[in-house]
Amino acid sequence: MKIIQWLISLFTKESKSMTEPVTTEQPAVATPTTEATAGVKDLAKAYEFIKSGISHLGEAAEGELLALAKKYL
Repeated sequence: MKIIQWLISLFTKESKSMTEPVTTEQPAVATPTTEATAGVKDLAKAYEFIKSGISHLGEAAEGELLALAKKYL
């Protein structure tokens, strides 16, 4: 008898309506001005720095030169 009552209870429980609104939070988006100010101040100077660094150190140093340009220029 308990098994039958348990089975009945499984099917008689209230369920949430599928038409209830679902709220989701939108992720924060970085504005272009934030990204622009995070870069180098003088693009031409940074480009020349990286170009001359690659000619002296090779292509493998490009990532490090870019990081230095962002940090100091």
